[in-house]
Amino acid sequence: MTSEESASRKSAIRQPDGPSVENRKSVIAVVTPFLDKRHGTERCLAEQVERLAEDYEIHLYSTAVQDVDLSKIIWHRVSRVPGPHLARYAWFFTANQLQRWWARRFRKLNFDLVFSPGINCLDADVIGVHIVFAEFYRLAWRELALRRNPLRMWPWLIHRRLTYQLFIALEKRIYTRNEIALTVISHKMERDLARCFKREHDLSLLYHAVDVGHLNPARRQSLREEARRKLQLPEPAFAILIVGNDWKKKGLPCLVEAVASLRNADLWILVRGEDSSYRCRDLFRK
Repeated sequence: MTSEESASRKSAIRQPDGPSVENRKSVIAVVTPFLDKRHGTERCLAEQVERLAEDYEIHLYSTAVQDVDLSKIIWHRVSRVPGPHLARYAWFFTANQLQRWWARRFRKLNFDLVFSPGINCLDADVIGVHIVFAEFYRLAWRELALRRNPLRMWPWLIHRRLTYQLFIALEKRIYTRNEIALTVISHKMERDLARCFKREHDLSLLYHAVDVGHLNPARRQSLREEARRKLQLPEPAFAILIVGNDWKKKGLPCLVEAVASLRNADLWILVRGEDSSYRCRDLFRK
């Protein structure tokens, strides 16, 4: 690739005298609010786009990117507004579409495919479904009732319920369009889409892969002694590690209750992650 071509790619402007149709790579737009390797869905997406960039021209529309090799990826930074999650999401949902419209209209930047992990735009050709909010809300709505929670939690609960209602409305509008291909990560997700939206066609089941170079019994054994020493785990301790955000969604309260009921001093729970609704101390105190 020449220096002129490289500069053109970095500015994300396809020049009229660029590569011929026969020789150019297919162009994919990836739309996600943020991208890093510290969160589950985002980690999976980061691994995907780094590999896709070997064979495709990847344009990434995101507000923030960390831990990702951008040498072969064109990042279009989407502006971010301060405020609660609902406001930030609504802004990103609108801004990334306007930004791509501007690029298409005035920079002649056309995409062969638009991919979104979750609902981040209206014009996606392929959406990776990692949660069906309609199904989640059906199961969790009682826990979000104001009367079941202390007064200090009400602002967060109201915000969360409004956010879920917006997500569900968008799911109903978008997931029912059969021309949009959907990928799911489990058969349960297939059943959720069928139950909530009667969506049963153009679904592709794609399981998450495992990097066996990092996740294997031999490496685990080599790291075990030092890790337990740093965590100050006694030798007889049986440790349960839970890594993730949104602890309630991941089942942490249920796990804490189950372990507490066993009254086994050698049974430990190690938690790594964040949750704006729960303090770890408050949860364990219960």
